Amino acid sequence: MFFSILGGKGTYIKATKQTQDYAGALGGAAGAAGALKQVLMGFDEINALSPSGGGGGGGGGGLDYGAMFEEVPVESWLADMIESGNFSALGASIAEKVNAALGNIPWSKAYAGAQKAAQGLTSLINGFFGEIDPKVIGEFVWTGFDYLGEPTPYDEYWPSRSSYFGIYDLAGLPKDRVWLYRAHWAPEKETLHILPHWTWKGREGEVTPVFVYTNYPEAELFVNGVSQGRRKRLEMTMDEYLASAHKRKVPWGTENMSDPASAKNRIDRYRLRWMDVVYEPGEIRVVAYDRSGKPAAEKTLCTAGKPHHIVLEADRTSMPAQPVDSDGKALDTPSLTYYTVNVVDRNGNLCPDASNQLSFKVDGASARFNSCCNGDATSLEPFTKPTMKAFHGKLVVVVESTPTAGTSKLTVTGKGLKEARTEIVVTAQ
Repeated sequence: MFFSILGGKGTYIKATKQTQDYAGALGGAAGAAGALKQVLMGFDEINALSPSGGGGGGGGGGLDYGAMFEEVPVESWLADMIESGNFSALGASIAEKVNAALGNIPWSKAYAGAQKAAQGLTSLINGFFGEIDPKVIGEFVWTGFDYLGEPTPYDEYWPSRSSYFGIYDLAGLPKDRVWLYRAHWAPEKETLHILPHWTWKGREGEVTPVFVYTNYPEAELFVNGVSQGRRKRLEMTMDEYLASAHKRKVPWGTENMSDPASAKNRIDRYRLRWMDVVYEPGEIRVVAYDRSGKPAAEKTLCTAGKPHHIVLEADRTSMPAQPVDSDGKALDTPSLTYYTVNVVDRNGNLCPDASNQLSFKVDGASARFNSCCNGDATSLEPFTKPTMKAFHGKLVVVVESTPTAGTSKLTVTGKGLKEARTEIVVTAQ
């Protein structure tokens, strides 16, 4: 609405269906949520969209995107304030209406409905249909990183104290899902990722499915040298998807879902699946093939032995000293270097079950310990003490620069492990 008024238009395009459906999903809070929607809806304009349009099934949801928007008149009180440049009064009016609407929402009822709606939206996002449905202009994922609070769905299970649904964990370490998004969002970069790890003591002889996230069209899996067959990535048009889908009721209506019985399942578009692999210790290897059928890349995972030593990986080779004025007063915050700490076996394989208590020490005048994190959503260890348990064999240590250029040293130790040391280079400003 704001840009419509500035452009001299008497109408604006308003998102309607999606917010009505969302408000309906809030159950008893729908009325109050609707009031809040009316306050804010004018600022959700997408001028490039037509006020009405044909149906579709984008995002994997089978929704009619054209029906989500309508053209409505600009409200006179907003137009008068914007045209006169009275933005202070405009902000005050909007704030007053927002506060009133927020005060009327029964939050205890709204939370459950909103949570269901948000979880359902995951299936839309996971469809990855933005590139084959012209009505989908982009994708949104909640969230990129885990964060403190909202340990859904383990809210009532202490000591869960941070979220689980980020693409990266609380320490900034990539989860398996990173590689799924990379295969989709960065097709120009080679992606070939195997999951799960291959260290499963006690699962010998049990079926253990293996997935591969890749942007190569085809790959072959080997377990201890024995082929488990080739799998091809599914390529399908929107029409093909809709023809093989079935409808399912969701809080905001109905949604087209992949039919598990169909030969074309949309989850195979960016992941290759071997569902009947039997676990045996040793090695799994995947060979990716290009479109001509020639081997193009490969990756191997090995069963890990006992934790033996520590390996450090830094996100950069040097960092600038903290800037200070002539009196030594800081002019900016220190620079940071992030060290990924890996607990590995004698052959350098990551030990995914390792939970060794590790300690960190920084020597030298150029750097000091800042913090650490292992990504465990149930860990109650403080971030600011120079010790923490590894989580699935990993954690991150953060080191900050001082105003003194030079070289310092980071040492990481753990009981029963060969320690790791690395130089920290701090350059002059």
